Amino acid sequence: MGLYSPIRHFVQPLVMALMPIPTLALLPIIIILFGIGDLSKVVTIAGSVFFPVVINTAAGVLNIDRIYLDVADNYGASRTQFFFKIALPGAMPVMLEGIQMGQAIALLTIVAAEMMGATSGIGYLIWTSYKAFLLEQMYVGLILISFFGYLFSLMLRGLQKKLLPWR
Repeated sequence: MGLYSPIRHFVQPLVMALMPIPTLALLPIIIILFGIGDLSKVVTIAGSVFFPVVINTAAGVLNIDRIYLDVADNYGASRTQFFFKIALPGAMPVMLEGIQMGQAIALLTIVAAEMMGATSGIGYLIWTSYKAFLLEQMYVGLILISFFGYLFSLMLRGLQKKLLPWR
């Protein structure tokens, strides 16, 4: 989407039309197609994370400074060289921010999906504890979600430092 204008003009309206559909609204269809289990959780998370990552990645490529594009053209960079030397490194900071945002959305989505259609997991623990008025267990689940969100965020920031040493 970010590299080729015709692809962007074709795909962007589809992305903008499908993005507002809540992934959890599709959960009944996902459960019918993939069953209650880990595969349906993975599909649900992938669906909810896809759009922020794609949009941020395309925006990262579109915002590469024009001088880098001109230098690649002047030196006759191949498509592969352009992708790995210009587009990917140039888009990586914004792409990683999209992944960071996607990580938070994924955590929220999996908890909500487990509350609605699972027989195990932190969301299931929170929901069943809430219904049984077992507040201590419910708050343990909430604290676990907070801990995992913080841990994943730290891990992604560490990955960002490794992949983007110039930042």
